[in-house]
Amino acid sequence: MKHPMEMAAMQTRLHHDRDALRNLRDLVAYWQQGLRYHPGQTRQFTDAAKRLMDLSQYRRMGIGWAEHNQPGNEHFKELRSGEHADRRTVTAAVGGLIEGMRQAGILDRAPDLPREYNRFISIPHQERELYRARRDWAREIVATTADAIPYASNQIHDIAASGGMSFRNMDHLFDESNIDEAAPMEMQIAQRAVLAEQIKTGACDEQGMYAFTEANRLLPDTLVTLANVPPGHQMVIIGPPNCPESAHIDSWPAQPTVTNPATYGMTDIQEASVDHQTVADGRNLRDEALVYLRGLPSPAVAAAPISMRRAADLVRTEEDVDQETYWITRTTDDRNSDSETDNDLPRYGHTLSREAFTASLANGFEIQPVPGAQSPSGQDARLVQGFNSSYAWPVNTADAERATSNAAYGGNTFPSASASVAQYAGRGTHGAGASRSYVRRTPSAVPPSEAYRSGQSSRAGRSGGR
Repeated sequence: MKHPMEMAAMQTRLHHDRDALRNLRDLVAYWQQGLRYHPGQTRQFTDAAKRLMDLSQYRRMGIGWAEHNQPGNEHFKELRSGEHADRRTVTAAVGGLIEGMRQAGILDRAPDLPREYNRFISIPHQERELYRARRDWAREIVATTADAIPYASNQIHDIAASGGMSFRNMDHLFDESNIDEAAPMEMQIAQRAVLAEQIKTGACDEQGMYAFTEANRLLPDTLVTLANVPPGHQMVIIGPPNCPESAHIDSWPAQPTVTNPATYGMTDIQEASVDHQTVADGRNLRDEALVYLRGLPSPAVAAAPISMRRAADLVRTEEDVDQETYWITRTTDDRNSDSETDNDLPRYGHTLSREAFTASLANGFEIQPVPGAQSPSGQDARLVQGFNSSYAWPVNTADAERATSNAAYGGNTFPSASASVAQYAGRGTHGAGASRSYVRRTPSAVPPSEAYRSGQSSRAGRSGGR
């Protein structure tokens, strides 16, 4: 994997090369006018270059601005949808000018032109390479997060897989007496990450907070953002938010994923908000947070897995959880950027749909269609319908076979209505391009603070030193 300092240097160069487009635009316009190009050709080139520069400026704004600037948000979307056409226009114009000047024997009068041209055409490659470098680290962070917090407190399959433990442990997550809320924000985040690791349970908030602390530890000099995405989902962004080279960490779905912002899916990422943002400094925030914590519960131990029906019955006995517990089968059939099939930058992504977030206790965990939005596959809809009627996998053989081929559980499936979640092992895999499964950590019997430090040391030995 690339060293974090190397990635920081790659980001600096990328920002510089994007900003250099203004120089290229002025240089080309000067020579086109001097060589008496038709004004329409010059205007077509300069307009495309200006749109690319405007797009870069919007991306540099990050996230959190779109909700309060709808005209700007719509303009940004237009610029983004036309990016590839504008890039082709600029490339063709500059390439044609250089070739014409070479044939006329006057290219030596503009020695900066080929250099600025090469800088411009290298930008997509730089974006892709930096994204892939960050993706490697993001995969490590996703794995470590899933290892530390293996069960979601608000996903029905994790409740079943943990024998109900993850659902019962939600009380610890909401117990503010353990947290020093007067601590600096990064210490509040780290306290909650420690607490979730201790009880091996967390929703997207806690899993995102843990991933945030890991990114801060592993990736010094990298911008790290804890973001909140409508309709109420937390995740982590490594790199400048809303730039193609950033890697998005989402540890919460049934198949934890790494994506880039172009196709994250639930919403356009610029409509998200920033919960906390920092330039990583290499500190272990979770270790530092121990002095702020007012208390830690005993280390959690998962019980024997229970059936989906028992898990659903457990949820039904509680109040005010109908919008907090979800049944997520998978996300989308788009190519997953966490695989090795990401040759086409616009097709990056493994998006989590809005419909999945409508599946809750209130509607029997049934995914609800939302017009004009991405929905899970038909196979997944049948799975959910089977669960609605029997709290188990569908009996229909054809549906069961399709479910087996499409389920995102690290190769572990439930092929019949009588099958239980005893086969469930971990929270999935990194994606089609990686076979490593997430493995639950066995809790230590030593006191909580010592158990935490021991677990942290073992993970640091595995992940650090790069």
